[in-house]
Amino acid sequence: MPQNKEEQAGCMQIYLPIAEMTVDAEMIFFLGTFVGFLSGVFGVGGGFLTTPFLIFLGIPPAIAVGTQASHIGCL
Repeated sequence: MPQNKEEQAGCMQIYLPIAEMTVDAEMIFFLGTFVGFLSGVFGVGGGFLTTPFLIFLGIPPAIAVGTQASHIGCL
């Protein structure tokens, strides 16, 4: 039996253990697609766009900045 609205709608939730919160998987997918499109159109890196969008989604700023720092470190 569904526990909340998200489960009733069939939305997949991803748990972020460091931030101790869950986010909608589709929202993260669309965020990546949108940022990738804008980055391709303007010819810039997507890190400076992704961080504010993650903060707007409710992810704490320290986690959002750390996400981008790990992307830079992998390159």
